[in-house]
Amino acid sequence: MKCVSCATAAAVATLYLTANALAQSNPAYPVKAVRIVVPVAPGGGTDPQTRRLGRKFQESMGQVFVIENRTGAASMISTEIASAIKFPDVREFMAREGAEPVGSTPQEFAMFFKGEVERYAKVIQAANIRVE
Repeated sequence: MKCVSCATAAAVATLYLTANALAQSNPAYPVKAVRIVVPVAPGGGTDPQTRRLGRKFQESMGQVFVIENRTGAASMISTEIASAIKFPDVREFMAREGAEPVGSTPQEFAMFFKGEVERYAKVIQAANIRVE
């Protein structure tokens, strides 16, 4: 549950930063409803908080924010975040705000994780560390 909460919080924060960056570069943004995908069932987990944030975004930006619940959507959200932060203006805005825009697809993350496991397995073996 904690990972889903972190993923949702990261997705919402990225959405807000992306929306603000695009709004600065294009005053008419967003020109249509903005969709926020929550990877939990309606009413569960972080859904209530995301709905409150959606209302705040709507008030501050004057545009409709639609909350869409999709159980198991965490990898889809990760993929969408990774594609959103590839835009130079989004990366620039995030850097100005003190965030380091880093994103990956589920496949890239799996490769990174596999590499880390292999790297630390060698360290553990070289140090003769044993699990008790």
